[in-house]
Amino acid sequence: MGMYDLADAFVRTKLGIEQDEGSLRAFVIDNGLSFYGISRCGDGLVYREWAPAATSLSLIGDFNGWRPSAHACARNERGVWELYMPDVGGAPAIAPGSRIKVLVGICSPAPPHDVHLVERVPAWVRQTTRDEDTGGFAGVHVDPTRAEYAWRHPRPPRPPSLRIYEAHVGMSSNEPRIATWAEFRECVLPRVADLGYNALQLMAVQEHGCYESFGYHVTSFFAPACRFGPPDELRALIDAAHGLGLCVLMDVVHSHASANSAEGLSRFDGSRSQYFHSGARGHHRVWGSRLFDYGRDEVLRFLLSNLLWYARAYAFDGFRFDAVTTMLYTHRGLQPCGTASAGPASPRGEQPDGAPTLGGGGGGRDGARAHAARVPRASPPACCSLARSSSVDSHGSDGSSSSTPSSELDIDAAVYLMLANSMLHEEREHFGLPLPLTTVAEECSGHCALCLPPARGGLGFDYRLAIGIPPLWIHVLAESPPGRWPLAHVASELCKRRLCDRTIAYAECHDHSLVGAQTLAFRLMGTDMYHHMSRLSPLTPRIEYGVAALKLVRLLTSALGGDGYLNFMGNEFGHPQWVDFPREGNAYSLDKARRRWDLVDDPLLRYRWLYDYDRALNEAAEAHGWLHAPHARLACVDEGVQLIAFERARLLFVVNAHPEQPVQAYPVCVSGDYSTLVLSTDDALWGGRSRSLVLQRTVRPHELLLTVPPACAFILASCDLDVRPAEPWGATAGAPGAAHAAIALGGGVDGPQGGAVLFTPLIP
Repeated sequence: MGMYDLADAFVRTKLGIEQDEGSLRAFVIDNGLSFYGISRCGDGLVYREWAPAATSLSLIGDFNGWRPSAHACARNERGVWELYMPDVGGAPAIAPGSRIKVLVGICSPAPPHDVHLVERVPAWVRQTTRDEDTGGFAGVHVDPTRAEYAWRHPRPPRPPSLRIYEAHVGMSSNEPRIATWAEFRECVLPRVADLGYNALQLMAVQEHGCYESFGYHVTSFFAPACRFGPPDELRALIDAAHGLGLCVLMDVVHSHASANSAEGLSRFDGSRSQYFHSGARGHHRVWGSRLFDYGRDEVLRFLLSNLLWYARAYAFDGFRFDAVTTMLYTHRGLQPCGTASAGPASPRGEQPDGAPTLGGGGGGRDGARAHAARVPRASPPACCSLARSSSVDSHGSDGSSSSTPSSELDIDAAVYLMLANSMLHEEREHFGLPLPLTTVAEECSGHCALCLPPARGGLGFDYRLAIGIPPLWIHVLAESPPGRWPLAHVASELCKRRLCDRTIAYAECHDHSLVGAQTLAFRLMGTDMYHHMSRLSPLTPRIEYGVAALKLVRLLTSALGGDGYLNFMGNEFGHPQWVDFPREGNAYSLDKARRRWDLVDDPLLRYRWLYDYDRALNEAAEAHGWLHAPHARLACVDEGVQLIAFERARLLFVVNAHPEQPVQAYPVCVSGDYSTLVLSTDDALWGGRSRSLVLQRTVRPHELLLTVPPACAFILASCDLDVRPAEPWGATAGAPGAAHAAIALGGGVDGPQGGAVLFTPLIP
């Protein structure tokens, strides 16, 4: 199936929804957000839940003393259970803030198919609470007629390029405890703004029963994590971020769900399917989680409504879609594209479904129509051009024209992503969204249509994550000694991306901070970070080189790697500890599930160097806009002397990656008249020696001779740009008729020149 075939599948699915329910808006809002859960209806409340395999369903909670049969629901022919609760004495039957659950009658899959009752958390519940003694979850009733949150700040406009600060609220405290939305707003949000980021990406927003899952095993999709505080505190956090000019992205998990049944969607109605694929296909054999069946109308409705709920009720400005590869392929990204086995392996000994399905598994108002009825499953072509196979580059693409067998592509999942992006972009006004939302995909197969619009057969994302860049740097630092970096390979990998794909580059993210992994700071400095980061102690060679190399890595990643940049909370200052959430293996300790802000706030510690440098790099990117400029032009890459120079956004970037040897009078051809210093990684403010870059102009047009100190990088702007010259500034004239101008300033490469650019114009 090619891109145009996928576009046709998208159009057919959308037309089918519109024919059956009037419009996509009605499908998501009228028959979704406004239909399911508890809503106001006349002089009472109505509760609706889709549970086609359930034999009975009752709403229980504080409001009725948890009596099993006090509020029984009635089932219609489509598998939707409904309960009307009239007001009592002018007051709603359920008081706001009451705990609620649903009691579901399920039929045993084995003969004699006995029926028993189990408690579940309502699937569409907007708020949850956790019992601190038992660890169990319950829903919390939210008054559907309550006044909306009074937003103080409008949504900021979409920036031309994103600089994302990835954060986890729960582990944002300096102390070994779970932090709250309010604490993050007061203590961390000002740091994000001070660092110069223009977007905040919040992880673990959706309720998750298992805290150690990092928020990726979601149990209640519409409820924010109650560990972090009430929902209005999340709104206040986002409102404050908007006031600081920050866009807020949500790390949304629609690729899989928690396998927990007590508080999650798994076996909600007693069957092993309902929201998920049946049999082995419905289980992720590595993560132990459940995999959605995107071909079901009720699953589409649930997930699309979920996105719209957070976009409207919480004013999120966009979404980072987690594990898109898991969604897109039947092999779930567990093997290279093009090598799928005949059938999926059985996950952890799971057997095919055995629970009987009552009522035909209907969905919504007209049943869960078979997707094939709307998108005919004609025999697909032998190959599909929608995904790349073979080796994958640093941006998730092999850059080749290879293809993937269409049998590996989950067409239903692809159509869901197209519908989601269409709703958040082209059709946003129909859904009450004033601005198009930003969508970012974590996808590793190199899907070639990821960022193309759905009308052209693309999935419609704004950005893709360059997930191959962190392994690139890990390999370089592990396999190449200092002074022998494979700069040509690094430059090639950082630059290798499709022109149609806007890419978020990052040197490391939360994945590389988890226990068992190592941050780049620790790879470079090791245990010296624990003993030699005090400015009162001598600067060891490993610390000096580690700080310098980390600055070079960040600059190269930002300037060459993509159209946006991302950093995980704490890595901006080289956080020395890994992330380890409370679990049995660490005696449920929170000691490593926090961020040591005291280290960067201590002026006597060297962590502040990296923090200040990160801010300066962001400020330079904002001022000169290289992230949304055309791709870079490489001027030179010389692994022998460890020099790389390139131009982007009318800037010249010069990097000497050798830890000891300066580059002497190296000729490069450039297009601009570069003479103004924008940024030096060797500035004393962030731990450098304030050495100077020396530029000499030759008689050849556009040629410069570069003399660059070791382990340093410089960013230069053209003299016609409105940038304040660096101080001190100096220039002298060479002898008339000389082949090139001579430098006659004291100190030279090793002298104390304050990190200035020493430039001598050619003498005619």
